[in-house]
Amino acid sequence: MFRWGNTLVPNLAECIKQRPPRYEKRTSFHDISRSIQPFVSTDSKHDLEALNRFTSGRWLWGEPQQLACRYVKFDMSNLLELAASAIGSKSCVQVVKISEGQYNKVFLLTMSDGREAIAKLPNPNAGRPHFTTAIPRVYAWNSRASENPVGAEYIIMEKQAGVMFSDVWESMKGKQKAQIVLQVVDIEKILASTKFTKLGALYYKNDLPVMLNTTTPLYVDENGNEAHSAKFRIGPTNHRAFFDFGRGELDIDRGPSRSTSQGVHLRSS
Repeated sequence: MFRWGNTLVPNLAECIKQRPPRYEKRTSFHDISRSIQPFVSTDSKHDLEALNRFTSGRWLWGEPQQLACRYVKFDMSNLLELAASAIGSKSCVQVVKISEGQYNKVFLLTMSDGREAIAKLPNPNAGRPHFTTAIPRVYAWNSRASENPVGAEYIIMEKQAGVMFSDVWESMKGKQKAQIVLQVVDIEKILASTKFTKLGALYYKNDLPVMLNTTTPLYVDENGNEAHSAKFRIGPTNHRAFFDFGRGELDIDRGPSRSTSQGVHLRSS
């Protein structure tokens, strides 16, 4: 069975007929942790490659380069075995690429006992290797591609119940939309009330050079109290402006910056 968006279709012909012509088909597999065989009779190499490639759009300029920086080569069999082991299931019986952002790929994993999990892998254009894997509440994760059996950075996390916000927005009434916006504003207000002492990115202390492991407070809370952390430090920025268009290969200063003016200077230099 194939999945296109939220639609399940029974065979490849139907899938190709229903999908927009500018998109690649999205493929689901079963019993992958045991055999890496497609659920339907198609060219398996092509289908597996679709999981590695960016398949959600096209470019009018520099398409080979754009696709290359969004191509992730990884060992799907090892990823699924790790996922099944992490959540205590026997095996993974189905995987579906359910989402694909500019900087990552997201897979829905269904286990033999019916449990579900989400696997998220960053694209090469996400930023520095090892420093780009988000760390929410997870079953398992590894940000060192060269040291794990998957061969790519990954994060396995719990699948949250519910529906996609984009699926219900158009059917919501004006007052309902306003309530959602107010909730978002409240969340951003809380985030904005915390003032970090430097401009950069948040790292585990052990992932930064000794020179950046200072005793400077991590942030100042809304009451003006300095907060220190034994686990986290602020390090170099991962902002796109410092990595796009070949800048990621340059040996340049990426912070952290002690002020906005210093940060602007680094970005323009």
